[in-house]
Amino acid sequence: MIDALRNLCAVVVGPTSAEAAARRLGPVVADEGGLTAIRVKPSASEFSEARVVRRPDGSLSHVDVTLARPASLRDLVSAFGEPSRPPKAPHGNSRLVFRAGTCVLIAEVSDDREVISISVRSDSD
Repeated sequence: MIDALRNLCAVVVGPTSAEAAARRLGPVVADEGGLTAIRVKPSASEFSEARVVRRPDGSLSHVDVTLARPASLRDLVSAFGEPSRPPKAPHGNSRLVFRAGTCVLIAEVSDDREVISISVRSDSD
């Protein structure tokens, strides 16, 4: 799982178009153009689904992935360090922010402390 997340970080940190990022992640399932997200069937078996979100100019904004199996929060802490809470997060928010160099991973955490989905973006955003 951690290697797949690091590979995903490598896709999002460089300047690239959303379409190019989607092709690097796997086969495109749906792309309606415009500001809609590109749905991808990820080549990495650790992810069951990916949504590549584009900016108005077509560049990559971020990638949302659904994990094929929940991941241990402990594994993410071990790999990326202690997380922080998103700024202005409402009380009870189940998101945690991890940083890996210029890559930001925002993990959605279940009540039993497992990570179920992750949004990945460049720190320069």
